[in-house]
Amino acid sequence: MKKPFGATRVKRARRLLRAYTQDGSGHTINLRVYDRHLKDLNDQQLVFEQFKRVTSVQWARRSDVQSLEENYRAIETYLNELVKEYEIKRHLVKSCGDHGMPLTELNRLAGFYESHHFVNDKKGKPHDIGLEPNVSEQIDLILKQIQGALLAPLALPRAAYPH
Repeated sequence: MKKPFGATRVKRARRLLRAYTQDGSGHTINLRVYDRHLKDLNDQQLVFEQFKRVTSVQWARRSDVQSLEENYRAIETYLNELVKEYEIKRHLVKSCGDHGMPLTELNRLAGFYESHHFVNDKKGKPHDIGLEPNVSEQIDLILKQIQGALLAPLALPRAAYPH
């Protein structure tokens, strides 16, 4: 069986992270689990980065593809922020040993667990870093666009016939 990729793999990582970090009093994460699953999410961030680039290069003139590129960009950016947090805070998780670090200390990862997770931006304005608006809704839009493209009638060029 082929390994899932893209959106399916992101969902899989979320489910596994939830299962591995549930400890009865909340969620904590140790380094082994953090490394394993953030490595996979980093790979998926690169997949969406590639989707974004391929979409923009191969179909640059189609307006429907432009919005598809925006959806890929939104997912790639979201996953990139999750990976950046990992790069910055991995040593803190390591210092917690086997007990693990509470997810409340890892905003982006906590947001990945939840459908909606609000934090204040630099200006103090609440910003939702949850999975629903940043990944799930984008995936729904991508699937809708692909389905529309597949079901749309073919636009064939007019043949040049002599009169």
